[in-house]
Amino acid sequence: IHEQKDIRMCVWVDDPLTLCHTEDELTWYDEQVQKHFETQGRNRLGKQVDLDFLGMRISTLDDCLIYIDNESKIDEMLLREGMQDCNPVQMPITKEIMQRICEGDKLPLNDKDATHYRQIAGEIGWLEQTTHMPATVLRSFMGTFNANPITGCMELAKHAMRWLKGVKAKGILINPEIDSGLEVSTDSDWGGMYSIMGDPRSRSGILITYNNVPVISKSSWQNCKNTQCGNLSTLLNHDEDDQVPPEEKLIAQSSTEAEVYALAEGAKLGLHIYHLAEELRMCTSLPIRINVDSTGAIGFARNNAGVGKMKHIDLRSAWVEQLRDTKKIGTVQTPGTSNPADYFTKILPRAATMEHIDTLLHDVTGTLEDATMKGSAKTLAATVQGSVENLVSSSNKKRGRAAGKRKKKRN
Repeated sequence: IHEQKDIRMCVWVDDPLTLCHTEDELTWYDEQVQKHFETQGRNRLGKQVDLDFLGMRISTLDDCLIYIDNESKIDEMLLREGMQDCNPVQMPITKEIMQRICEGDKLPLNDKDATHYRQIAGEIGWLEQTTHMPATVLRSFMGTFNANPITGCMELAKHAMRWLKGVKAKGILINPEIDSGLEVSTDSDWGGMYSIMGDPRSRSGILITYNNVPVISKSSWQNCKNTQCGNLSTLLNHDEDDQVPPEEKLIAQSSTEAEVYALAEGAKLGLHIYHLAEELRMCTSLPIRINVDSTGAIGFARNNAGVGKMKHIDLRSAWVEQLRDTKKIGTVQTPGTSNPADYFTKILPRAATMEHIDTLLHDVTGTLEDATMKGSAKTLAATVQGSVENLVSSSNKKRGRAAGKRKKKRN
């Protein structure tokens, strides 16, 4: 972030994405980049010009709405798997598939197939963290088998590819005029997968949005490591249950307790995003709104209800104190069917799954009405500096030009 000019840049290795608010800022930025680095030119987001950033396509509609998709990445995956002509499915994962895996042959995959399975799971993780957040539940259950994939896992991987085929043209839609701010939704499923997988633990679901745009989603088993002594890397690691020792795994003794643990996770992650947004000078305010469907969990957070079956929880724990800080956290009761986080706790029926997917993913290949967003906004001057060959870290910026010359001599 440039302190005076409010120019913002996101850089991944040698791919920068830059936001300038005026033509003067854009001109100044170009001059500075050309002065210090050798580049292959830049593209500017416009009606007829899309940007490619880390394989994602960024496009604009009516100089107002911004659309981000991963269609080319999904096409690449389908082609590699020989499934470019497969029939798509609507559900990213089903209980029937999970049941067949758990009840079927437990023989481990050979090294080649195990690596193949992990590759698909990893790529789905990339899609989930960028444009396709409905894949979060799928990625979480695939991660359950990452350490020791078994025979039935390949059926799950192929089913996942068929689902991606059906949603490859969908992505995230951003309307700059919407200013609903930062919002967190949390939910839990108390021992809901026990009948299928034999695991008594509950699952947490979290969705964080900024101005109605999904930012982070989480679907995971509840572990002590997450709630009582967790850190951000643990919160964002979807394979966490594979590394947690059995003695640290947490089994909630009631549905309210499970809801409290999910609420605590959502609060910590929400505060992290708040501080990140604040650093990026994005409009945010406290307290953070957290949507919860459990009156018991809300009562615990507000410290106005008895603990009941949760009396074993150490009320002096840092996460409890944080949860009860009304200056930072504000809980709002939201009906379960209206809670966006419900999708991330379990495998929902088809109708409910489709409703949540349609909320999180938009298809603008047809009409804008599908996006359920209206209005106009001022054009955002977003630019991308293509393939900076000699981009260096902040500590080495002054050596950028010299490094480029040395590289040419070596070549």
